[in-house]
Amino acid sequence: MKKLSPLAERKIQWYVYSLQDSNGLFCYIGKGKSSRIYSHRNSMNDSDSKKNIWLRNNEFQEFIHSTHSTSKAAYEAEAMLIELVLRRPLLGIPDGLLNDVSGHHGICMLAERYDKLHGDKGDFDKEEVNNIFRKQNRRGVILNIMRSEDVNKRNNTSYRELAFGWGNAIKARLHLAEEVFIRFKGSIVEHWTEVKWTVDPYKGSVWHGKKMDSELAPTRMIGKARNSQASAIYLNIDMNYNNSKLKKNKNGI
Repeated sequence: MKKLSPLAERKIQWYVYSLQDSNGLFCYIGKGKSSRIYSHRNSMNDSDSKKNIWLRNNEFQEFIHSTHSTSKAAYEAEAMLIELVLRRPLLGIPDGLLNDVSGHHGICMLAERYDKLHGDKGDFDKEEVNNIFRKQNRRGVILNIMRSEDVNKRNNTSYRELAFGWGNAIKARLHLAEEVFIRFKGSIVEHWTEVKWTVDPYKGSVWHGKKMDSELAPTRMIGKARNSQASAIYLNIDMNYNNSKLKKNKNGI
């Protein structure tokens, strides 16, 4: 069984490593401590996983890229290296990295997108905004993106596209909204006006509109709705359903 020397194990602490083929192409990227780097070579005959089959049939070498004093720092460096290879496929083997997951603690996104999520923000109180919409006879909806991980691992899917797909059961109410606020990870990240709705047979409810610079985005949710997990939170659309049919509110709207 191959191992690092005891002195190297004590000195390195946490590190980021890779497996590379004979042409220097990345096969696998990981983080670990002690002799984790050799665990793939030591266990490649234990099962017929995709990774083990590839390792048994190809020559490869282990490389250490960086060392770190904490696990979190190593995770972040691992995520950066994985992101680099994913965005530059020619750096990796033809079938792509053998990693089961793409890495933890990855952030890579446009600076503008990062700023929307983490920058200085005002407050978005749903109740106050709802009152404004009532006074100005505007109708809107807050679309809460909750199922984005599978399609947004590389942070390159637009917020608008992530905010598609609500079911036909609520479309009669949903399609009354002429303004859309997109909520992502607890923050209002975009504000759209002049919204028009269509129904796509595969994507469900799809909308188009005009994205605007707004004092209401980016903002952080406060008030009663801040912890709401509802997929759609309505603004000045006070309607309910009776036997799946839309019922008008007390004002006849």
